[in-house]
Amino acid sequence: MTPQQESAQEKWERSNRLSLILRKSRVLKSIRGSIPECDKAKDYLKAIEEQFVIFDKALANTLMKRLSGIKYNRAKGVREHIMEMRNIAAQLKALNVEISDTFFVTHRDPAEARPAHTRPAICLQHIRRLQQSDK
Repeated sequence: MTPQQESAQEKWERSNRLSLILRKSRVLKSIRGSIPECDKAKDYLKAIEEQFVIFDKALANTLMKRLSGIKYNRAKGVREHIMEMRNIAAQLKALNVEISDTFFVTHRDPAEARPAHTRPAICLQHIRRLQQSDK
């Protein structure tokens, strides 16, 4: 190795070491233990990315369960109920989870999937049924 290459190697190693220390200091202690030890900053970032892919899958699963199990109750208004469902759907979209148009109908009524333009009427009927059953 030439002296110039040695100098460049030493600078790279120092830069890598400082970068790794900085990145590790910015990661929460509770997460740090789940990330394997790495000698290179690039490998450390890749390990963090892999951890978040696992986290994203678990979060998507939790959100899908919440969305499919959400029920209208009279304590909140219809608008709040719809906004809550839209919020969950937006979070799923941010995680690149695609929700088909028929999901919102078929998870309540699997016998027949109806066209999208009939969904508001179906939702209204469902809400009225719930209100009547509460009386």
